[in-house]
Amino acid sequence: MALDDFEPYVRGDIRSISGEWLVALILSAIAFGFERRIPGFFGLRMFGWRDLLAMACVLVAAFLFSGIASRFVRAPSFDLQLSGVPLSLRAGLVLTAGICEEFIYRGFAIEELGALAGSRWLAALISLIFSLCRTPGYTVFRPP
Repeated sequence: MALDDFEPYVRGDIRSISGEWLVALILSAIAFGFERRIPGFFGLRMFGWRDLLAMACVLVAAFLFSGIASRFVRAPSFDLQLSGVPLSLRAGLVLTAGICEEFIYRGFAIEELGALAGSRWLAALISLIFSLCRTPGYTVFRPP
């Protein structure tokens, strides 16, 4: 598959990444600037060695479980593989999901809606509904 076949999707992904960072920055300005929230309000804290240890354990578990699951489930074949997407774009997608989406859907939505509604459970339910209804950022696609 030629690199030119990926161009419309790459542009769309770049717009999606840019939009999510813009939303995260606007929500950060509202939360930290206007509302004077502290990072701990959203569960944000400094990265530590325990986090690194937890990530290593989860990574090992993920490899083990994926190895076990691969014996029982056959992977679907796609016309277009993610490996054809530029590495920088894949890294951007992962960083955007890990930072922006977690802040938007878990941190901001649950904590702010919880403060407004008086119930974190209701806020979590609303956030879940919005996150399930949004269009997936990366889907299996066929080139035009």
